Amino acid sequence: MVVGKIPPDPDFLRHGSSLQARIFYNNILMYVAFAVAQFIVIAIASQLLAITVIRTTRGMHSQAFGKVLHSPLSFFDTTPMRKILNRFSKDVNALDNILWMTLNDIFYIPLTVLASVILTLVYFPWLVVAILPMAGRYYFLSLYYSATSREIKRLDAILHSHLFAHFSEILTGMEILKAYGRAKHTILVNQDKLDLSNRPYYLFQVSSRWIAFRVNIFGSCLVLMRGCLWSALGSRSVQRLRDCF
Repeated sequence: MVVGKIPPDPDFLRHGSSLQARIFYNNILMYVAFAVAQFIVIAIASQLLAITVIRTTRGMHSQAFGKVLHSPLSFFDTTPMRKILNRFSKDVNALDNILWMTLNDIFYIPLTVLASVILTLVYFPWLVVAILPMAGRYYFLSLYYSATSREIKRLDAILHSHLFAHFSEILTGMEILKAYGRAKHTILVNQDKLDLSNRPYYLFQVSSRWIAFRVNIFGSCLVLMRGCLWSALGSRSVQRLRDCF
């Protein structure tokens, strides 16, 4: 007795195709809705952050300037001029140009990473085997880089303070320098101090490339481990998702 294949039911195929089509379009609509919502939230948050940083910088500058104007003479006798100039130059520049980018990275990057990890773990829970070791490596790497970056920033602030103080002294004694013919020598000294003050910036860029290279290596290792785990265990997850639909 020969048993032939039972032909598929056309109604079942038609209803199954329509169900898959509805699921596909629903997923696309959800993706578009999330993208539009993300755009709106990021635009509003960036605007509020910019307004907050501008108001904060303006208030801190006004308060610092008022305190310096009303300070007694003993304050100027005990405080080097380079420290006062550094408060109104480099620190204000950091508040205007660096603070808002840092705050944006603090809020945006962790939320993006957390959302990506949660979404990935929902569809492929076995990835936690690769994420936990990498998270520990990221943590210790961030501690090492934070200590190095903090020291470089401190050196940068000190060298810029000396540069501003030297330039202020040049402006104060310009007539004496011209009278004794030391203007050219003073220009060379100022150029040497300018080159010296730029060295921490070079070190900061090198340290940034150092951390970026290692982060990219860890990310590539995570992608490789994810591919290996998916090849070994992913077929079961795919079959489980197909059974749900």
